[in-house]
Amino acid sequence: MTYNSHNRTETAAKVEALVFETFREWEEAQESLPQGGRNANARDMIRPERVSFNILINAHGRSDHVDSARRAERVLEQMYEMADTKGYSHLAPDSFSLTAVMSALSRSAGRNPRNARYAATRTLELLDYMETMSKGGGGIGTVRPTAVTYNTVLDVLAKTGDTQDAERAEALLKRMERMNDSGEDACIRPSIISYNAVMKAWAKCAGRGAADAPDKAEALLLSLMEGADSAGSSESQQIRPDRITFTTLVDCYAKSASTRPGAAQRAEELLREMTHRHAMENDDGVRPDFVTWSSVIQAWARTPAPDAALRANSLLVQMEAMHASGNSDIDIAPNTIIYNTVLSAFAKSRHPNSAQLSWDMLNKMQRLSMVEGRRVKPDTISFSTVIDCFAKSGKNPEKAEDLLNRMERAYEESGDKSIRPNTITFSSVINTWAHSGDPDASRRVDALLDRMEECDYLFPNSIVYNTCIECWAKSRERGAASAAEKLLRRMKKTYLEGNEDCRPDSATFANLINAWTKSGHPNAAQRAEQLLEEAERLYSGGDDAMRPTDLLYSAVLQAHAKTATPTGAERAEQLLRRNIAIFDLGGAHAKVSTMCYNAIIDAWARSGAEDGAIRAEAILTELMDRSGDAGSSLKPSARSFNAAILAWKKSGDPGAPERAEAVLKRMNDLYRLTGDVGVKPDTCALNSVIGCWSRSGSSKGALRAEAFLLYAEERAAAGDTTIRPDRIMYNTVVDAWAESGDIEAASRAIAVAERMGRSGAPGARPNVMTLRSLLIAHGVPCRMGRTHALGAAVGRAAAQKAEVLLSAALRSYEAKENRVDKKLIGIAFQVALDAFREAGDSERERLLRTKRKALLD
Repeated sequence: MTYNSHNRTETAAKVEALVFETFREWEEAQESLPQGGRNANARDMIRPERVSFNILINAHGRSDHVDSARRAERVLEQMYEMADTKGYSHLAPDSFSLTAVMSALSRSAGRNPRNARYAATRTLELLDYMETMSKGGGGIGTVRPTAVTYNTVLDVLAKTGDTQDAERAEALLKRMERMNDSGEDACIRPSIISYNAVMKAWAKCAGRGAADAPDKAEALLLSLMEGADSAGSSESQQIRPDRITFTTLVDCYAKSASTRPGAAQRAEELLREMTHRHAMENDDGVRPDFVTWSSVIQAWARTPAPDAALRANSLLVQMEAMHASGNSDIDIAPNTIIYNTVLSAFAKSRHPNSAQLSWDMLNKMQRLSMVEGRRVKPDTISFSTVIDCFAKSGKNPEKAEDLLNRMERAYEESGDKSIRPNTITFSSVINTWAHSGDPDASRRVDALLDRMEECDYLFPNSIVYNTCIECWAKSRERGAASAAEKLLRRMKKTYLEGNEDCRPDSATFANLINAWTKSGHPNAAQRAEQLLEEAERLYSGGDDAMRPTDLLYSAVLQAHAKTATPTGAERAEQLLRRNIAIFDLGGAHAKVSTMCYNAIIDAWARSGAEDGAIRAEAILTELMDRSGDAGSSLKPSARSFNAAILAWKKSGDPGAPERAEAVLKRMNDLYRLTGDVGVKPDTCALNSVIGCWSRSGSSKGALRAEAFLLYAEERAAAGDTTIRPDRIMYNTVVDAWAESGDIEAASRAIAVAERMGRSGAPGARPNVMTLRSLLIAHGVPCRMGRTHALGAAVGRAAAQKAEVLLSAALRSYEAKENRVDKKLIGIAFQVALDAFREAGDSERERLLRTKRKALLD
């Protein structure tokens, strides 16, 4: 019986109709026979045989029907029923029948992973039945498992991704080896197909996070290689690893590369070993193919190694070179998927030029798309990935938007949906603008959102709206909060019109609260609480997307902290207590996090309350105490301690320096006890303690401030990147000496400024603040008020301030009335020169250089 059809499901249906129609005709003819007589027509009828039903089982197994395996099983059940109840022993299933059902189950598992669990259980049951029957367990028909049967079971077990099934597969393989070695059943000799199936089982497990899967798979490869190299084995007994064996192991390492150090390196080593075996041993069976190379590239794309993207790109370049040489009969030309994989590696990498490299690769893909026969063509994934590179670099948002425009034009001109921008593409461009720091970013993201809303194939989701709201929050523009509120209203409207993906969630409200917090609006804290109440009300009404989170609560607490009032700090702490009480009683509120505690400490630090520092440190102590509770996820962070130290700095309390130092000591003690780098004292903490001592206006304060500076310099020299002096630290110590009234204040201040210039720390050159403090230390009167001089000065404003201070220094130097010497004048000139250089005034910079040379050289 033969059949041929492009539609396998239709073919299976035809085969079934033919088999059962033939069977019914034969059965009716048998029933029409006279008692003990003969009927010529009945005798000439075609009698359906077992092979007919086996072909039908195979047809169902190969069909594309969603229930193909179950249909194959049903035919098997019918065969048993006819043999058992009707006595048609010639229809009793045999080994081929059961193995064909197993194959049907295997194909079903391959098409739909959800079927894999049932397929594995059922094939093991059938194998167990066959083994029992082969040992004389009774039953109808002759069933004896063959090597094909065992290999089919191994193939099914390889598709579940379950470590227990991988272990079952390996145990079954060992059973096959024992049966063959012992002579129990010489027909059950495992083949390379058997070993490859078990390796595929472990590779599937690697994709599900099994840490030891590559080790298990590699052990199988080693056992194969040892067996193949064994001197005692004949050529016919040797099983040599082939291309599939090596490639499966490469795939196993590739799937574990994101969590397993060295996995990508090992995958590439296997590729090189395959290439070596092919070249040196003339073994064409292990020559790497397209799948091997692409798996190694995927391994590097998944690994977090710093050079991963460059390694992936290097392999891509090698593939292109091999294809260009034309020396290989294996098609090794990279396709769009491979290029997209390397682009993805660049998007995930921290390489400083990842955006430019991905841009260049995209242009190369466009050139290759014009070459006949090449399977390379930039698609939506390609463009979106390159845009994502720009988003992560925080640079060139215009370039990212230009890519989006190119996609839209290409789609409009060609109608090719593979290049059509999608929500992810627009979201990436919006994200690029949002993180660019461009002053016009908020308006650009609004314009992109408008384009999305007007497009009939694009549907903005909550991520897009949230990013736009976040962008307005970061802008700090006047009216930013109102603009963010408008976006929320648009978001709600779109959701009510049927776009389920843009439902406002707790992150939406948290971003909107941040917009209000940063707006400086006097009613920001009240609006933050209103939004919190709305979120809680919606969640209580069944909107699960509004489940209160620690991010939402901390945003409200920060809004109160930003008021910098005792009332705001008190209200923030009340909200914290309320949330703790509701959560502890089993309420559906967010679990209080360290972030919430930090917001309260910050609130008291900014409050200006007389007892603000004491209250801030009390909250820190409570956080530390609760972190020791069983099952608690709370633990203080560096920010917790830094906020408490800042509270003492702002307090004006005479004992503030000692209290700030005590908090710093608690921080350092906790770090030494736990080794948690999250609480390691850092530059921020030292700056606050130094600031405390500087404000004391005493020689002791200046000495302690400089002692901490020296400690920071020592740590930085030892390679500690957490504690390194910055401009703030140096300037604060210079200011401490300037305000100390010490007889050596001038010389000590100038020495610190000189160390500052030699430190090489980024941005730690003396500036206007440094110069003003030095002049005060040297007794030079400055016409600029302290606040004005210490204000943020950049560009032209900084240059003007520097020139005023330089003039004051020169007057004192020329009048010889103060202790101004050439060292101070040199620093004054350098500050002014740096300021004019940053302001872009090259002419003024040239004149100052000439003046300095005439005066000091």
